[in-house]
Amino acid sequence: MIRLLEHPQTGGLPAVGGDVFGARILSAVQMYGAYPFCDVWVQQENGVCTAAISRLEGAMTIAICAPPDWEELQEFFRRVPAQTLLGEGGVMQRLGFFGASGTVLSLYKPPGEETHTGQIPRLQDVHGLLRTCAADSFAVPDWEPFYLDLSHRLRHGGAYLTTMSQNGMLAACAMTVAQTPQMAVLGAVAVHPEYRGQGMGSEVVRRLLARLPQTYCAVLCAPDGPRTFYENLGFHGHAVWTQSSL
Repeated sequence: MIRLLEHPQTGGLPAVGGDVFGARILSAVQMYGAYPFCDVWVQQENGVCTAAISRLEGAMTIAICAPPDWEELQEFFRRVPAQTLLGEGGVMQRLGFFGASGTVLSLYKPPGEETHTGQIPRLQDVHGLLRTCAADSFAVPDWEPFYLDLSHRLRHGGAYLTTMSQNGMLAACAMTVAQTPQMAVLGAVAVHPEYRGQGMGSEVVRRLLARLPQTYCAVLCAPDGPRTFYENLGFHGHAVWTQSSL
């Protein structure tokens, strides 16, 4: 049975943060579970949670916890409106959804003391840097939704942001896009074109990793994304992600 959680922030959501998809769901709940534009459903069989699904402003994510009722899930996605669905590649294929796919890379980071790297720069400058580096596989939201989401996450412990400057200009940045107590999901790593090839990308990610208290880190790498870049930092590919239009 699939049921909507009325108050996901205060309970009812099982521990589904063991992979990158569950981490995205838990992070969405932690940041926006009390808002009307965030919905969370769980499928349960004999009292066991088999799947969790989040919808944040039309973008859905599914995490599988145990063998689910596939037919019920297929019927659910036919009936519930959304724009996209993200999940593990095999899960998406079993559900009959196909679309853009890539590799999930992960890193085990031994527990250590969290470090801090100074004040956060102006988010306008971060947005400007990301827009300069935008590409087909690296889309950047418009300024207002970007600012509202990132500032909210930074204020409430839902994101970390690390930057590097050169000659008074913001030259590189790296941030998390989702995180739970155990896992951080990296995204939005960018280096200004004028400063590429100088090791700034690797350095800004290392600084971000040093800030993170989480033991596991992951990144969703697009097919034409910088997989070798992350592998050189110690990440290893272990799964496939797929995002489908609905």
